Amino acid sequence: MWSDVSPFSFREVAPEQPSDLRIGFYPINHTDCLVSALHHCFDGPTGELAHAFFPPHGGIHFDDSEYWVLGPTRYSWKKVCASWARRGFCDARRRLMKRLCPSSCDFCYEFPFPTVATTPPPPRTKTRLVPEGRNVTFRCGHKILHKKGKVYWYKDQEPLEFSYPGYLALGEAHLSIIANAVNEGTYTCVVRRQQRVLTTYSWRVRVRG
Repeated sequence: MWSDVSPFSFREVAPEQPSDLRIGFYPINHTDCLVSALHHCFDGPTGELAHAFFPPHGGIHFDDSEYWVLGPTRYSWKKVCASWARRGFCDARRRLMKRLCPSSCDFCYEFPFPTVATTPPPPRTKTRLVPEGRNVTFRCGHKILHKKGKVYWYKDQEPLEFSYPGYLALGEAHLSIIANAVNEGTYTCVVRRQQRVLTTYSWRVRVRG
């Protein structure tokens, strides 16, 4: 797959044979956490997908604890589909993806991935320009939850279903995010009762550097 998008050619060798390139995924904590005024830790879900070990080693590696995503829709590549598990991943990674991925997929594309045209923000959208690193909370549906409506959250029109520690905290009627480049976008809450939409609110988040 890498040969298709680069001028290099690659050949897989057996694990016991020497190689020029080794791909490693390391979970938290793998010794790249030091007390520093500039950066406290590179390991774990910090938003840095890959970095080098501290000297004298310096080997570049991937962080397995990061939230790996594919494309602007931010689908987790670990959960996209089983076909990706057969494309150049190591045996351990292939087994993991086969266990996590569904048998079919609606979001599998050959490289280069198609770009999705940006959509205008929905009506009643408030734009918020916030400093990087600030915690931002949106509240939705307090006045109408007594009508037994259910709140649904979306980011850039994609449903939000889970919280991600250090990035996003999802509650019933509120949503909190840490302002950074990954979390920029348009957040929408929709309050529904069965098929009826009771109300909709949207916030467009832009990070001020």
